[in-house]
Amino acid sequence: MKAAVFWVAFTATVLHWIACLWKLAATALLLAPARTPEVEVLVADRMAQDLACTGCLSSIPRANRDEQMAAVCELEYCSTPCEIEEAAGLHKVSVSYQRAQESWLCRFTDAGLVPPKSDVFGTYLTCLASSVTMLSGGFLSSPSNTVEYLIILVVNLFGAFLWAIVQGVVCAMLSTGNPLETTYKNNLDAINFLMEDMKIPQALRTQMRAYMRSTKDTKKRMGYVDLIHDNFSPELQHQIRFKMAGHLLIKTPLFEPVWDFPNKTDFFEKLSACVSRGAYAPNETIEDPSSALYVISSGMAAQAGIVLMKGESFGHDCIIRSPALRDQRQVRCLSYVEVAKCTRDDIFKTLEAPEFAKIRQHIVHLALKKATYRCVTMCSLYRELVKARSEQRQGEQKKDEQKKLDDRVNALRKVGVDDRDVSDVAHASLSDIMKVIYPIITRQIKDAAWNTLEKRDVKNGEETHFTEVPGLKPGGAEVLFNAASNELLVKEPIKQSVVYFIPGHAAPESMEELEA
Repeated sequence: MKAAVFWVAFTATVLHWIACLWKLAATALLLAPARTPEVEVLVADRMAQDLACTGCLSSIPRANRDEQMAAVCELEYCSTPCEIEEAAGLHKVSVSYQRAQESWLCRFTDAGLVPPKSDVFGTYLTCLASSVTMLSGGFLSSPSNTVEYLIILVVNLFGAFLWAIVQGVVCAMLSTGNPLETTYKNNLDAINFLMEDMKIPQALRTQMRAYMRSTKDTKKRMGYVDLIHDNFSPELQHQIRFKMAGHLLIKTPLFEPVWDFPNKTDFFEKLSACVSRGAYAPNETIEDPSSALYVISSGMAAQAGIVLMKGESFGHDCIIRSPALRDQRQVRCLSYVEVAKCTRDDIFKTLEAPEFAKIRQHIVHLALKKATYRCVTMCSLYRELVKARSEQRQGEQKKDEQKKLDDRVNALRKVGVDDRDVSDVAHASLSDIMKVIYPIITRQIKDAAWNTLEKRDVKNGEETHFTEVPGLKPGGAEVLFNAASNELLVKEPIKQSVVYFIPGHAAPESMEELEA
Protein backbone atom coordinates (compact mmCIF):
# COMPACT_ATOMS: atom_id res chain seq x y z
CA MET A 1 0.00 0.00 0.00
CA LYS A 2 2.83 2.41 0.82
CA ALA A 3 4.46 1.69 -2.53
CA ALA A 4 1.20 2.43 -4.31
CA VAL A 5 0.79 5.74 -2.45
CA PHE A 6 4.38 6.70 -3.25
CA TRP A 7 4.04 6.02 -6.96
CA VAL A 8 0.69 7.78 -7.18
CA ALA A 9 2.18 10.87 -5.52
CA PHE A 10 5.26 10.66 -7.74
CA THR A 11 3.10 10.39 -10.88
CA ALA A 12 1.02 13.40 -9.84
CA THR A 13 4.19 15.42 -9.29
CA VAL A 14 5.57 14.41 -12.67
CA LEU A 15 2.30 15.35 -14.36
CA HIS A 16 2.45 18.79 -12.73
CA TRP A 17 6.02 19.47 -13.88
CA ILE A 18 5.30 18.23 -17.39
CA ALA A 19 2.33 20.60 -17.52
CA CYS A 20 4.62 23.44 -16.44
CA LEU A 21 7.19 22.43 -19.07
CA TRP A 22 4.52 22.35 -21.75
CA LYS A 23 3.36 25.80 -20.68
CA LEU A 24 6.91 27.10 -20.89
CA ALA A 25 7.12 25.78 -24.42
CA ALA A 26 3.77 27.41 -25.17
CA THR A 27 4.90 30.83 -23.95
CA ALA A 28 7.86 30.70 -26.35
CA LEU A 29 10.39 30.79 -23.53
CA LEU A 30 11.96 27.67 -25.05
CA LEU A 31 11.46 28.90 -28.62
CA ALA A 32 13.40 31.53 -30.55
CA PRO A 33 11.52 34.86 -30.49
CA ALA A 34 9.60 35.41 -33.75
CA ARG A 35 9.20 39.18 -33.29
CA THR A 36 12.76 40.33 -34.08
CA PRO A 37 13.79 44.02 -34.78
CA GLU A 38 14.13 43.21 -38.49
CA VAL A 39 10.59 41.85 -38.59
CA GLU A 40 9.27 44.89 -36.68
CA VAL A 41 10.78 47.22 -39.30
CA LEU A 42 9.11 45.31 -42.11
CA VAL A 43 5.81 45.21 -40.24
CA ALA A 44 5.95 48.97 -39.52
CA ASP A 45 6.47 49.75 -43.22
CA ARG A 46 3.58 47.47 -44.18
CA MET A 47 1.29 48.93 -41.48
CA ALA A 48 1.91 52.37 -42.99
CA GLN A 49 0.75 51.09 -46.36
CA ASP A 50 -1.92 48.48 -45.30
CA LEU A 51 -4.36 49.44 -42.59
CA ALA A 52 -5.47 45.77 -42.22
CA CYS A 53 -1.95 44.77 -41.11
CA THR A 54 -1.52 44.60 -37.35
CA GLY A 55 1.47 43.96 -35.16
CA CYS A 56 3.34 44.86 -31.99
CA LEU A 57 6.04 47.53 -32.41
CA SER A 58 8.36 47.69 -29.43
CA SER A 59 9.73 51.02 -30.68
CA ILE A 60 6.41 52.71 -29.83
CA PRO A 61 6.02 53.40 -26.09
CA ARG A 62 3.26 51.50 -24.26
CA ALA A 63 1.39 54.73 -23.51
CA ASN A 64 1.31 55.76 -27.19
CA ARG A 65 -0.03 52.44 -28.52
CA ASP A 66 -3.57 52.32 -29.80
CA GLU A 67 -6.10 49.80 -28.50
CA GLN A 68 -5.54 47.31 -31.35
CA MET A 69 -1.74 47.30 -30.95
CA ALA A 70 -2.08 46.99 -27.16
CA ALA A 71 -4.21 43.82 -27.57
CA VAL A 72 -1.64 42.32 -29.96
CA CYS A 73 1.29 43.14 -27.68
CA GLU A 74 -0.49 41.49 -24.74
CA LEU A 75 0.03 38.09 -26.45
CA GLU A 76 3.77 38.70 -26.64
CA TYR A 77 4.59 35.11 -27.64
CA CYS A 78 2.00 34.91 -30.45
CA SER A 79 2.55 36.64 -33.84
CA THR A 80 -0.14 38.20 -36.02
CA PRO A 81 -0.72 36.95 -39.58
CA CYS A 82 0.99 40.06 -40.90
CA GLU A 83 4.04 39.45 -38.72
CA ILE A 84 4.15 35.78 -39.80
CA GLU A 85 4.08 36.75 -43.50
CA GLU A 86 6.88 39.32 -43.08
CA ALA A 87 8.98 36.87 -41.05
CA ALA A 88 8.50 34.18 -43.72
CA GLY A 89 9.65 36.64 -46.41
CA LEU A 90 12.64 37.65 -44.31
CA HIS A 91 13.74 34.04 -43.65
CA LYS A 92 12.80 32.95 -47.17
CA VAL A 93 10.43 30.15 -45.96
CA SER A 94 6.80 29.42 -46.62
CA VAL A 95 4.07 31.06 -44.56
CA SER A 96 2.86 27.60 -43.38
CA TYR A 97 6.28 26.69 -42.07
CA GLN A 98 6.60 30.03 -40.31
CA ARG A 99 3.14 29.58 -38.72
CA ALA A 100 4.15 26.08 -37.54
CA GLN A 101 7.04 27.64 -35.60
CA GLU A 102 4.49 29.29 -33.36
CA SER A 103 3.77 27.52 -30.03
CA TRP A 104 0.84 25.11 -29.63
CA LEU A 105 -0.91 27.62 -27.35
CA CYS A 106 -0.95 30.22 -30.12
CA ARG A 107 -2.44 27.70 -32.53
CA PHE A 108 -5.05 26.63 -29.94
CA THR A 109 -5.90 30.28 -29.18
CA ASP A 110 -6.45 31.05 -32.88
CA ALA A 111 -8.69 27.94 -33.14
CA GLY A 112 -10.67 28.89 -29.99
CA LEU A 113 -9.70 25.71 -28.11
CA VAL A 114 -8.18 27.36 -25.03
CA PRO A 115 -9.38 30.27 -22.89
CA PRO A 116 -7.75 33.68 -23.19
CA LYS A 117 -4.52 34.52 -21.41
CA SER A 118 -6.32 36.02 -18.43
CA ASP A 119 -7.76 32.58 -17.45
CA VAL A 120 -4.68 31.09 -15.74
CA PHE A 121 -6.49 28.08 -14.21
CA GLY A 122 -8.10 27.10 -17.54
CA THR A 123 -4.73 27.29 -19.24
CA TYR A 124 -3.18 25.13 -16.50
CA LEU A 125 -5.92 22.49 -16.93
CA THR A 126 -5.22 22.41 -20.65
CA CYS A 127 -1.51 21.91 -19.99
CA LEU A 128 -2.27 19.22 -17.37
CA ALA A 129 -4.53 17.35 -19.82
CA SER A 130 -1.76 17.54 -22.42
CA SER A 131 0.78 16.18 -19.90
CA VAL A 132 -1.49 13.21 -19.06
CA THR A 133 -1.87 12.29 -22.73
CA MET A 134 1.87 12.67 -23.35
CA LEU A 135 2.76 10.59 -20.29
CA SER A 136 0.43 7.81 -21.43
CA GLY A 137 1.94 7.72 -24.92
CA GLY A 138 -0.21 10.18 -26.89
CA PHE A 139 -0.58 13.94 -27.33
CA LEU A 140 -3.46 16.35 -27.07
CA SER A 141 -1.88 18.90 -29.44
CA SER A 142 0.13 17.76 -32.45
CA PRO A 143 3.76 18.98 -32.37
CA SER A 144 4.83 21.25 -35.22
CA ASN A 145 8.28 22.51 -34.26
CA THR A 146 11.56 21.11 -33.00
CA VAL A 147 11.06 22.00 -29.33
CA GLU A 148 7.60 20.40 -29.18
CA TYR A 149 8.87 17.24 -30.92
CA LEU A 150 11.74 16.98 -28.46
CA ILE A 151 9.50 17.47 -25.40
CA ILE A 152 6.93 14.88 -26.57
CA LEU A 153 9.67 12.36 -27.40
CA VAL A 154 11.29 12.63 -23.96
CA VAL A 155 8.00 12.65 -22.08
CA ASN A 156 6.63 9.64 -24.01
CA LEU A 157 9.78 7.62 -23.29
CA PHE A 158 9.71 8.56 -19.61
CA GLY A 159 5.96 7.91 -19.42
CA ALA A 160 6.36 4.40 -20.84
CA PHE A 161 8.69 3.43 -17.99
CA LEU A 162 6.61 5.26 -15.38
CA TRP A 163 3.29 3.67 -16.40
CA ALA A 164 4.91 0.24 -16.47
CA ILE A 165 6.06 0.74 -12.86
CA VAL A 166 2.69 2.12 -11.72
CA GLN A 167 0.73 -0.65 -13.37
CA GLY A 168 3.03 -3.26 -11.86
CA VAL A 169 2.58 -1.77 -8.39
CA VAL A 170 -1.20 -1.55 -8.77
CA CYS A 171 -1.52 -5.08 -10.12
CA ALA A 172 0.67 -6.42 -7.31
CA MET A 173 -1.43 -4.57 -4.76
CA LEU A 174 -4.68 -5.95 -6.18
CA SER A 175 -3.37 -9.51 -6.42
CA THR A 176 -1.46 -9.74 -3.14
CA GLY A 177 -2.77 -6.82 -1.09
CA ASN A 178 -5.56 -8.95 0.46
CA PRO A 179 -4.38 -12.57 0.64
CA LEU A 180 -7.56 -13.72 2.45
CA GLU A 181 -9.71 -12.30 -0.34
CA THR A 182 -7.50 -14.09 -2.85
CA THR A 183 -7.87 -17.33 -0.89
CA TYR A 184 -11.66 -16.90 -0.82
CA LYS A 185 -11.81 -16.40 -4.58
CA ASN A 186 -9.54 -19.40 -5.19
CA ASN A 187 -11.73 -21.56 -2.93
CA LEU A 188 -14.86 -20.33 -4.70
CA ASP A 189 -13.35 -21.21 -8.09
CA ALA A 190 -12.40 -24.66 -6.76
CA ILE A 191 -15.94 -25.21 -5.43
CA ASN A 192 -17.44 -24.16 -8.77
CA PHE A 193 -15.20 -26.69 -10.49
CA LEU A 194 -16.24 -29.34 -7.94
CA MET A 195 -19.95 -28.69 -8.51
CA GLU A 196 -19.52 -28.87 -12.27
CA ASP A 197 -17.34 -31.97 -12.16
CA MET A 198 -19.55 -33.90 -9.72
CA LYS A 199 -22.84 -32.79 -11.37
CA ILE A 200 -24.20 -31.25 -8.15
CA PRO A 201 -27.94 -30.39 -8.43
CA GLN A 202 -28.78 -26.75 -8.95
CA ALA A 203 -30.65 -26.39 -5.64
CA LEU A 204 -27.65 -27.68 -3.69
CA ARG A 205 -25.30 -25.45 -5.71
CA THR A 206 -27.35 -22.43 -4.66
CA GLN A 207 -27.07 -23.41 -1.00
CA MET A 208 -23.31 -23.96 -1.29
CA ARG A 209 -22.70 -20.58 -2.91
CA ALA A 210 -24.98 -18.83 -0.40
CA TYR A 211 -23.04 -20.42 2.47
CA MET A 212 -19.71 -19.32 0.96
CA ARG A 213 -20.91 -15.73 0.56
CA SER A 214 -22.47 -15.56 4.02
CA THR A 215 -19.45 -17.05 5.81
CA LYS A 216 -16.86 -15.03 3.90
CA ASP A 217 -16.14 -12.70 6.83
CA THR A 218 -16.18 -15.63 9.26
CA LYS A 219 -13.55 -17.52 7.28
CA LYS A 220 -11.51 -14.32 7.08
CA ARG A 221 -11.57 -13.91 10.86
CA MET A 222 -10.74 -17.60 11.32
CA GLY A 223 -7.69 -17.08 9.11
CA TYR A 224 -6.39 -14.40 11.46
CA VAL A 225 -5.59 -17.06 14.08
CA ASP A 226 -2.66 -18.57 12.16
CA LEU A 227 -1.56 -15.14 10.99
CA ILE A 228 -1.26 -13.88 14.56
CA HIS A 229 0.31 -17.09 15.82
CA ASP A 230 3.03 -17.12 13.16
CA ASN A 231 4.06 -13.47 13.36
CA PHE A 232 3.82 -12.24 16.94
CA SER A 233 5.15 -13.04 20.38
CA PRO A 234 2.90 -14.75 22.95
CA GLU A 235 2.31 -11.52 24.87
CA LEU A 236 1.35 -9.62 21.73
CA GLN A 237 -0.84 -12.53 20.65
CA HIS A 238 -2.83 -12.23 23.89
CA GLN A 239 -3.27 -8.50 23.45
CA ILE A 240 -4.33 -8.76 19.81
CA ARG A 241 -6.80 -11.59 20.45
CA PHE A 242 -8.22 -9.70 23.41
CA LYS A 243 -9.01 -6.79 21.09
CA MET A 244 -10.57 -9.26 18.64
CA ALA A 245 -12.69 -11.41 20.98
CA GLY A 246 -12.40 -10.03 24.51
CA HIS A 247 -15.39 -7.70 24.14
CA LEU A 248 -17.58 -10.71 23.30
CA LEU A 249 -16.65 -12.55 26.53
CA ILE A 250 -16.94 -9.52 28.80
CA LYS A 251 -20.59 -8.96 27.85
CA THR A 252 -21.71 -12.51 28.71
CA PRO A 253 -23.62 -13.04 32.00
CA LEU A 254 -21.03 -15.65 32.98
CA PHE A 255 -18.01 -13.31 32.89
CA GLU A 256 -19.60 -9.89 33.36
CA PRO A 257 -19.04 -9.91 37.19
CA VAL A 258 -15.38 -10.90 36.63
CA TRP A 259 -14.62 -7.38 35.35
CA ASP A 260 -14.57 -6.15 38.97
CA PHE A 261 -11.78 -8.57 39.95
CA PRO A 262 -8.03 -7.78 39.85
CA ASN A 263 -6.03 -9.15 36.92
CA LYS A 264 -9.20 -9.27 34.86
CA THR A 265 -7.41 -7.85 31.80
CA ASP A 266 -4.77 -10.58 31.90
CA PHE A 267 -7.48 -13.20 32.38
CA PHE A 268 -9.50 -12.05 29.38
CA GLU A 269 -6.37 -11.71 27.24
CA LYS A 270 -5.40 -15.34 27.90
CA LEU A 271 -8.97 -16.58 27.59
CA SER A 272 -9.41 -14.73 24.28
CA ALA A 273 -6.54 -16.80 22.87
CA CYS A 274 -8.72 -19.89 23.33
CA VAL A 275 -11.71 -18.49 21.43
CA SER A 276 -12.52 -20.26 18.17
CA ARG A 277 -15.11 -19.33 15.57
CA GLY A 278 -17.66 -21.32 13.64
CA ALA A 279 -20.37 -20.77 11.04
CA TYR A 280 -23.73 -22.49 10.62
CA ALA A 281 -26.40 -22.43 7.91
CA PRO A 282 -30.14 -21.84 8.50
CA ASN A 283 -32.05 -24.72 10.18
CA GLU A 284 -28.82 -26.30 11.41
CA THR A 285 -28.42 -27.20 15.08
CA ILE A 286 -25.32 -26.23 17.04
CA GLU A 287 -23.69 -29.40 18.36
CA ASP A 288 -23.57 -29.93 22.14
CA PRO A 289 -24.45 -26.37 23.23
CA SER A 290 -23.82 -27.22 26.90
CA SER A 291 -20.12 -28.13 26.49
CA ALA A 292 -18.90 -24.59 25.76
CA LEU A 293 -19.77 -20.92 26.05
CA TYR A 294 -21.13 -19.59 22.75
CA VAL A 295 -21.49 -15.92 21.75
CA ILE A 296 -23.38 -15.01 18.57
CA SER A 297 -21.27 -12.66 16.42
CA SER A 298 -23.84 -12.35 13.63
CA GLY A 299 -27.19 -13.86 12.72
CA MET A 300 -30.10 -15.22 14.77
CA ALA A 301 -30.72 -18.50 16.58
CA ALA A 302 -33.41 -19.93 18.89
CA GLN A 303 -33.33 -22.10 22.01
CA ALA A 304 -36.56 -23.39 23.58
CA GLY A 305 -38.59 -20.68 21.84
CA ILE A 306 -36.22 -17.86 22.89
CA VAL A 307 -34.70 -15.92 19.98
CA LEU A 308 -30.99 -15.16 20.40
CA MET A 309 -29.68 -12.10 18.56
CA LYS A 310 -26.21 -10.74 17.82
CA GLY A 311 -24.17 -10.29 21.02
CA GLU A 312 -26.26 -12.74 23.08
CA SER A 313 -24.79 -15.93 24.47
CA PHE A 314 -25.77 -19.45 25.59
CA GLY A 315 -24.06 -22.45 27.16
CA HIS A 316 -23.48 -20.76 30.54
CA ASP A 317 -23.97 -24.16 32.21
CA CYS A 318 -20.68 -25.40 30.77
CA ILE A 319 -18.98 -24.57 34.08
CA ILE A 320 -21.04 -27.33 35.78
CA ARG A 321 -19.07 -30.55 35.99
CA SER A 322 -21.96 -33.01 35.54
CA PRO A 323 -23.45 -32.99 32.01
CA ALA A 324 -26.76 -34.24 33.44
CA LEU A 325 -27.25 -30.94 35.27
CA ARG A 326 -26.59 -28.75 32.22
CA ASP A 327 -29.13 -27.27 29.86
CA GLN A 328 -29.24 -29.81 27.02
CA ARG A 329 -31.87 -28.05 24.90
CA GLN A 330 -30.95 -27.69 21.23
CA VAL A 331 -30.04 -24.38 19.61
CA ARG A 332 -31.31 -24.03 16.04
CA CYS A 333 -30.09 -21.38 13.60
CA LEU A 334 -32.72 -19.10 12.08
CA SER A 335 -30.25 -17.57 9.59
CA TYR A 336 -26.57 -17.81 8.76
CA VAL A 337 -24.94 -17.64 12.20
CA GLU A 338 -21.36 -16.93 13.24
CA VAL A 339 -20.43 -17.87 16.80
CA ALA A 340 -17.39 -17.38 19.02
CA LYS A 341 -16.79 -20.49 21.13
CA CYS A 342 -14.84 -21.05 24.36
CA THR A 343 -14.90 -24.60 25.75
CA ARG A 344 -15.16 -25.62 29.40
CA ASP A 345 -11.66 -27.13 29.33
CA ASP A 346 -10.17 -23.87 28.02
CA ILE A 347 -11.93 -21.85 30.70
CA PHE A 348 -10.70 -23.96 33.62
CA LYS A 349 -7.25 -24.39 32.09
CA THR A 350 -6.93 -20.60 32.03
CA LEU A 351 -8.17 -20.42 35.63
CA GLU A 352 -5.41 -22.78 36.81
CA ALA A 353 -2.94 -19.88 36.91
CA PRO A 354 -2.27 -18.76 40.54
CA GLU A 355 -2.95 -15.10 39.74
CA PHE A 356 -6.53 -15.96 38.80
CA ALA A 357 -7.36 -17.70 42.09
CA LYS A 358 -10.12 -15.26 43.06
CA ILE A 359 -11.70 -15.46 39.64
CA ARG A 360 -11.57 -19.27 39.81
CA GLN A 361 -13.20 -19.19 43.26
CA HIS A 362 -15.98 -17.01 41.86
CA ILE A 363 -16.55 -19.31 38.87
CA VAL A 364 -16.56 -22.45 41.06
CA HIS A 365 -18.99 -20.84 43.50
CA LEU A 366 -21.23 -19.82 40.59
CA ALA A 367 -21.08 -23.36 39.19
CA LEU A 368 -22.03 -24.76 42.60
CA LYS A 369 -25.04 -22.44 42.82
CA LYS A 370 -26.15 -23.35 39.31
CA ALA A 371 -25.70 -27.07 39.98
CA THR A 372 -27.65 -26.89 43.28
CA TYR A 373 -30.49 -24.98 41.68
CA ARG A 374 -30.55 -27.32 38.69
CA CYS A 375 -30.48 -30.40 40.98
CA VAL A 376 -33.42 -29.15 43.06
CA THR A 377 -35.30 -28.30 39.90
CA MET A 378 -34.64 -31.73 38.40
CA CYS A 379 -35.70 -33.49 41.64
CA SER A 380 -38.93 -31.51 41.66
CA LEU A 381 -39.53 -32.33 38.02
CA TYR A 382 -38.74 -35.99 38.69
CA ARG A 383 -41.22 -36.07 41.56
CA GLU A 384 -43.91 -34.55 39.41
CA LEU A 385 -43.07 -37.00 36.65
CA VAL A 386 -43.32 -40.00 39.02
CA LYS A 387 -46.63 -38.68 40.33
CA ALA A 388 -47.96 -38.21 36.83
CA ARG A 389 -46.85 -41.71 35.84
CA SER A 390 -48.48 -43.19 38.95
CA GLU A 391 -51.73 -41.42 38.20
CA GLN A 392 -51.49 -42.57 34.64
CA ARG A 393 -50.97 -46.16 35.71
CA GLN A 394 -53.87 -45.96 38.17
CA GLY A 395 -56.07 -44.58 35.46
CA GLU A 396 -54.97 -47.34 33.11
CA GLN A 397 -55.69 -49.96 35.81
CA LYS A 398 -59.15 -48.49 36.39
CA LYS A 399 -59.78 -48.57 32.67
CA ASP A 400 -58.61 -52.18 32.51
CA GLU A 401 -60.80 -53.17 35.46
CA GLN A 402 -63.79 -51.39 33.98
CA LYS A 403 -63.15 -53.06 30.65
CA LYS A 404 -62.93 -56.48 32.32
CA LEU A 405 -66.14 -55.76 34.21
CA ASP A 406 -67.88 -54.70 31.00
CA ASP A 407 -66.63 -57.81 29.25
CA ARG A 408 -67.87 -59.97 32.17
CA VAL A 409 -71.29 -58.29 32.08
CA ASN A 410 -71.56 -58.82 28.33
CA ALA A 411 -70.53 -62.44 28.73
CA LEU A 412 -73.10 -62.99 31.48
CA ARG A 413 -75.79 -61.41 29.35
CA LYS A 414 -74.87 -63.71 26.48
CA VAL A 415 -75.09 -66.69 28.81
CA GLY A 416 -78.59 -65.67 29.76
CA VAL A 417 -78.29 -64.09 33.19
CA ASP A 418 -81.16 -61.75 33.88
CA ASP A 419 -80.36 -58.05 33.37
CA ARG A 420 -81.56 -57.27 36.90
CA ASP A 421 -78.99 -59.64 38.39
CA VAL A 422 -76.14 -59.26 35.92
CA SER A 423 -74.46 -56.35 37.76
CA ASP A 424 -74.43 -58.16 41.09
CA VAL A 425 -73.26 -61.39 39.51
CA ALA A 426 -70.44 -59.62 37.65
CA HIS A 427 -69.00 -58.28 40.92
CA ALA A 428 -69.19 -61.70 42.59
CA SER A 429 -66.33 -64.14 42.89
CA LEU A 430 -65.60 -66.69 40.20
CA SER A 431 -67.05 -69.60 42.23
CA ASP A 432 -70.31 -67.71 42.88
CA ILE A 433 -70.52 -66.82 39.19
CA MET A 434 -70.12 -70.48 38.25
CA LYS A 435 -72.93 -71.44 40.66
CA VAL A 436 -75.22 -69.00 38.89
CA ILE A 437 -74.35 -69.75 35.30
CA TYR A 438 -73.91 -73.54 35.58
CA PRO A 439 -77.65 -74.37 35.68
CA ILE A 440 -78.25 -71.86 32.89
CA ILE A 441 -75.53 -73.31 30.70
CA THR A 442 -76.73 -76.89 31.42
CA ARG A 443 -80.27 -75.99 30.42
CA GLN A 444 -79.01 -74.25 27.28
CA ILE A 445 -76.94 -77.32 26.39
CA LYS A 446 -79.99 -79.55 26.79
CA ASP A 447 -82.11 -77.22 24.71
CA ALA A 448 -79.39 -77.12 22.11
CA ALA A 449 -79.27 -80.92 22.09
CA TRP A 450 -83.03 -81.12 21.52
CA ASN A 451 -82.79 -78.48 18.85
CA THR A 452 -80.17 -80.49 16.97
CA LEU A 453 -82.64 -83.33 16.48
CA GLU A 454 -84.85 -83.46 13.42
CA LYS A 455 -88.36 -82.56 14.48
CA ARG A 456 -91.77 -82.32 12.94
CA ASP A 457 -95.32 -81.64 14.03
CA VAL A 458 -97.59 -84.49 15.30
CA LYS A 459 -100.19 -85.68 12.82
CA ASN A 460 -103.74 -86.66 13.78
CA GLY A 461 -104.02 -90.18 15.10
CA GLU A 462 -100.28 -90.68 15.13
CA GLU A 463 -100.03 -90.96 18.88
CA THR A 464 -101.43 -94.50 18.75
CA HIS A 465 -98.13 -95.77 17.25
CA PHE A 466 -96.07 -94.56 20.25
CA THR A 467 -95.65 -96.30 23.56
CA GLU A 468 -94.86 -94.54 26.83
CA VAL A 469 -91.36 -94.62 28.19
CA PRO A 470 -91.74 -95.12 31.90
CA GLY A 471 -89.87 -92.89 34.34
CA LEU A 472 -89.13 -90.09 31.90
CA LYS A 473 -90.79 -86.77 32.76
CA PRO A 474 -88.39 -84.03 31.51
CA GLY A 475 -89.73 -80.65 32.55
CA GLY A 476 -93.13 -82.18 33.26
CA ALA A 477 -93.50 -83.43 29.70
CA GLU A 478 -94.61 -86.95 28.74
CA VAL A 479 -92.22 -88.92 26.53
CA LEU A 480 -93.45 -91.61 24.09
CA PHE A 481 -91.32 -93.77 21.73
CA ASN A 482 -92.02 -95.35 18.34
CA ALA A 483 -89.71 -98.35 17.88
CA ALA A 484 -90.60 -98.74 14.20
CA SER A 485 -89.48 -95.25 13.20
CA ASN A 486 -87.01 -94.48 16.08
CA GLU A 487 -88.93 -91.35 16.94
CA LEU A 488 -89.74 -89.73 20.25
CA LEU A 489 -92.96 -87.92 20.94
CA VAL A 490 -92.66 -85.27 23.59
CA LYS A 491 -95.98 -84.12 24.92
CA GLU A 492 -95.48 -80.89 26.85
CA PRO A 493 -98.24 -79.76 29.14
CA ILE A 494 -98.45 -76.29 27.64
CA LYS A 495 -96.66 -76.22 24.28
CA GLN A 496 -97.76 -78.20 21.26
CA SER A 497 -96.44 -81.74 21.04
CA VAL A 498 -93.38 -82.24 18.86
CA VAL A 499 -91.93 -85.41 17.38
CA TYR A 500 -88.09 -85.72 17.46
CA PHE A 501 -86.37 -88.21 15.16
CA ILE A 502 -83.47 -90.15 16.70
CA PRO A 503 -81.85 -92.29 13.93
CA GLY A 504 -80.59 -95.77 14.89
CA HIS A 505 -81.45 -95.43 18.53
CA ALA A 506 -83.54 -97.65 20.80
CA ALA A 507 -86.00 -96.34 23.34
CA PRO A 508 -84.15 -94.56 26.17
CA GLU A 509 -84.41 -96.29 29.53
CA SER A 510 -83.32 -93.42 31.78
CA MET A 511 -83.19 -89.67 31.96
CA GLU A 512 -79.39 -89.68 31.56
CA GLU A 513 -79.70 -91.76 28.39
CA LEU A 514 -82.36 -89.45 27.09
CA GLU A 515 -80.17 -86.37 27.76
CA ALA A 516 -77.19 -88.05 26.17
